[in-house]
Amino acid sequence: MNNKEIILDCLADDCESIVQIENWFDYLGISIERIEIVILIQGTIFDKIIEVADSSILPKDDCINMAEIEGYWFRMTQKGRNIWEAIQGE
Repeated sequence: MNNKEIILDCLADDCESIVQIENWFDYLGISIERIEIVILIQGTIFDKIIEVADSSILPKDDCINMAEIEGYWFRMTQKGRNIWEAIQGE
């Protein structure tokens, strides 16, 4: 799995915060900096693969505010779920 797919895997069962996503990478033995995870999350939001669970707290441009990152909860979109299910079928 690549890092974007790992984020999807982390979100497979429920909404997760940046802390749980970081812990998932740690659990898998993957060394990655928070800023790298934030960049991955931001990219998956732009790609409509994941979304912020409470979209009312996300600015209109869909950019994550680093000062508030721990307040965001993320979930898969249907597009993300389809990608994750395809990965699981491989």
